Amino acid sequence: MRQTKALQIRKFNPGAFQSDTEIVMQFAVRDGELQTVLNILHDNIEAPSCQHTLLLGPCGQGKTMLLARTAAELRSNERFSEDLLPVRFMEESMEIFNMADFWLETLFHLARECMHLDSQLGKELHSRHSSLSQKWRNDSLEDLARNTVLDVADQLDRKLVLMIENLQSLFEDVDENFGWNLRKTLQTEPQIILIGSATSRFKELDNAKLPFFEFFWVIDLKPLNTAECQKLWAMVNGQNISEREIRPLEILTGGSPRLLMIIVGFTQYKSVHRLMEELVILIDEHTDYLRGNLEALAKTERRVFLAVIDLWQPSTPSEISIRARMDIRKVSTMLGRLVSRGAVIIEGHGRKRKYVAAERLYSIYYKLRRSRDEASVVQNLIRFINAFYTGVEQVKMFAVLIDEMDDSMAIREGFDRIMASDQEIAKKLVRVYAIRHLHRIASRESRQLKEAIVESFDRGDFAKVIQKVNQALPSQSSNVFQLEDSSISQMLLLKAATHQKQGDMESALLTVSEIITRGSSVKNPEPHLRHPVAGALIIQCEILQVQGNVESALLMIEKIVTDFGDEKAPYLQGCVATALVIKGEILLNQNDLNSALDAFEEAVRRLDEVENQQFRWLIARALTHKGRILRVQEQAASALSTFEEIIERFRASDDTELQNIVSQSLINKGRLLQTQGQLEPALSAFQEVIEQFTSAETSTLQIMVSFAFMYKIKVLCTTNEPISDETFSVIEEGIEFINSVGNTELSPAMRLLLQINLAAILITKGDALQSQNKIGPAKIAFEEVVQRFGTSDNSELKIWSITAFIGLAELQTSEGNTQDALLMYNEITERLGEIDTPHKAGLTWEAFRVCTQIRLAQGDLSAAVDSFRSLYAILDPNDEAMIWVISDFVISFIGIGVSPHTLLEILSGDSARKEVLKPIIVALKQEAGETVRAPRELLEVVSDIRKDIQVRRSSLIPQGEK
Repeated sequence: MRQTKALQIRKFNPGAFQSDTEIVMQFAVRDGELQTVLNILHDNIEAPSCQHTLLLGPCGQGKTMLLARTAAELRSNERFSEDLLPVRFMEESMEIFNMADFWLETLFHLARECMHLDSQLGKELHSRHSSLSQKWRNDSLEDLARNTVLDVADQLDRKLVLMIENLQSLFEDVDENFGWNLRKTLQTEPQIILIGSATSRFKELDNAKLPFFEFFWVIDLKPLNTAECQKLWAMVNGQNISEREIRPLEILTGGSPRLLMIIVGFTQYKSVHRLMEELVILIDEHTDYLRGNLEALAKTERRVFLAVIDLWQPSTPSEISIRARMDIRKVSTMLGRLVSRGAVIIEGHGRKRKYVAAERLYSIYYKLRRSRDEASVVQNLIRFINAFYTGVEQVKMFAVLIDEMDDSMAIREGFDRIMASDQEIAKKLVRVYAIRHLHRIASRESRQLKEAIVESFDRGDFAKVIQKVNQALPSQSSNVFQLEDSSISQMLLLKAATHQKQGDMESALLTVSEIITRGSSVKNPEPHLRHPVAGALIIQCEILQVQGNVESALLMIEKIVTDFGDEKAPYLQGCVATALVIKGEILLNQNDLNSALDAFEEAVRRLDEVENQQFRWLIARALTHKGRILRVQEQAASALSTFEEIIERFRASDDTELQNIVSQSLINKGRLLQTQGQLEPALSAFQEVIEQFTSAETSTLQIMVSFAFMYKIKVLCTTNEPISDETFSVIEEGIEFINSVGNTELSPAMRLLLQINLAAILITKGDALQSQNKIGPAKIAFEEVVQRFGTSDNSELKIWSITAFIGLAELQTSEGNTQDALLMYNEITERLGEIDTPHKAGLTWEAFRVCTQIRLAQGDLSAAVDSFRSLYAILDPNDEAMIWVISDFVISFIGIGVSPHTLLEILSGDSARKEVLKPIIVALKQEAGETVRAPRELLEVVSDIRKDIQVRRSSLIPQGEK
């Protein structure tokens, strides 16, 4: 999709404090109407009697923007600028009650316009306006003000183009002769041209006895069509968008430029699909605007308008009267006022007239906010629209399974499994601090022994560490090296840490107990004697945490915070922070997210105050947990900020463990951006992992790179239609990388994660090839998954092998090999019986979907309908992909002649499913000859569904019979 720079645009006051250049740049639609206005004005230049124009359209249809654009053209285009001068009034002309007021208001705005041409003239006119305004008692004020305006027109040798908005409101408040006097002036003074606007037709236009009957050239501003909505989207958002993608927004906004711009502004970095999911948030974002307009109505008018928007569909005065609980005569009066305001429009004529809100967003706003039950009506329609128009034809329905696997496996469990299984990730707190704080041993021999201990620990030779530590510690019979008490405790701490690393928790706890006993036996210990005690308590907490004795661990943590919380020594503050991190992890496992978040934030605060580089990995660990909690709590902006903080703090580090955390944070960042529809930044995050860590030798970073490839490929394949050669190159690069890593020595857990990621990429490759109708290569990709992982006992790999069989069955069906496809289907159902995971329901759905496709391809309509019945029975009404599948099958069935009554009988079950499929059900009823009344938005969707049915029918008619 081509990207251009998005334009900041005015939604409510176009033209205000904007240059003509800015106005021209943001004028994207209404080109035809603009040309009509300009042609009329051009013809008026030499005409002895001018044609006057009225722009007609509900609020938000672009009347103000069109006037601003016209004024900009008159000022900047030499074709007009020497002969015409635009004079724009305020949007509401509240000070006009008679013709004297009218000419004074004209003079006021004329003075403002002249300031740009001749500042001295502008000042003179402002002075003249002030002088005339003080003569309000003078009976000749109207003549004086009019003559002043006409004199200026003669002085400038230009005709004045008066641009007055909301004429329907102006005529409500003026005296009874105002209209006739204005008409006389407009007919007899060729220097004055009027371009007005109105939200609806008013009585002065339609009554032959009133002044403006058949007087104006009326330009109706119709709702934007699909192409115009596309053009406006591209201008504001900077992105081109397909007809299929823009159609749901056209329906929900009713083609209103203002509402569409509100929506586009909300989705600067989101896909249309994401925007539809977040329409409720959009409503909340603009509640003040919507509610403010409601509150601006008089009480009785508001009551009637609320009835209109709550009924949603076009309704008769009688229906509105019942809903508003008001007398029908009063309701009819209020409806007339609402129509004149442009808040309500009329459909039909005479006794068949029905009323509906002019701006569709009001009904959606009111339904969503008034009642949870009624809100579901709107949400179901949005869900259906989202499913029906997303272009999901190019994407396999089981892509949602990848999302579920990603979230549960890779983001939450995958990282934890990696951390738990990677032997290279040491307990660096122990290594850095226990070894760092070994005190000087008196003799040269003891210093050499210390160096040997450190070397052995770094090498991971823990048996040698224990041997050397025991050698260095004094025995009961003799003190070989005459160690200080602090050195003995430090050596014991190292011994405890080594036992912990070896998994010998019993020995570790015994050594910890000895350290604590030794520390408590010293009266008023010096700070350096307290260090080993704090370190020992941390080891004890970690062991209690691993053993699941969390209550004892929490008590131990409170003791550490109490005993050492006020200490200034960096090492002790590190121990307190470590305790707080362990506390946060325990609370996180107990799902006490807020308390866990407090613990992690307190740990980071303490460590930042210490400003010791040795604590970087602990800060990263706490921030990582914080980011994940914020993500679970759906605080996306805060979570994103936290992951970015980790990346910025530690990106340049060459420490392996910090690199692990940075890579995880980049992937978390990318996933968050992806869910928000910010696809380019998401791809950048994944690419940074690939570029920075592809050559890394540690298995954890290699796994992170495999995840980055998987996510990057997934984004590329779901956002590029058709899928580019560049995307296929990335797919091959990812497969090659994983295969190369797979040849190295890995732990079983690491190897499993690689296999799962490889399977995911191969499935994505197969889907991509299938979408381009490259059947042979797609088969090879799916078959590779089956061959490599089809016999695995791992549940995740079983899921991917079943998914591959589904892909193969579809390919066989597309080639007409329906018998082979049925064999594949049988294999799928057999394998489904071998698994019991949350994914089974989704795969069962996919199996019934494939079976229905196969039976349709065979022409066995009875078996196809039976399979479809089973498919519908397990439909999740909240799953838009499933909704699309059901809709597509219904369209296919009707297209090939299945009775709509048969399908209506299938769809008449569960109420939740019926509600979300209401557009399809209404379409079926219309196909069956029924007349159905429903909201306009729903009927427009139904109209598109029936067009699809007709296209499907036409595709099945032999060429000679068309």
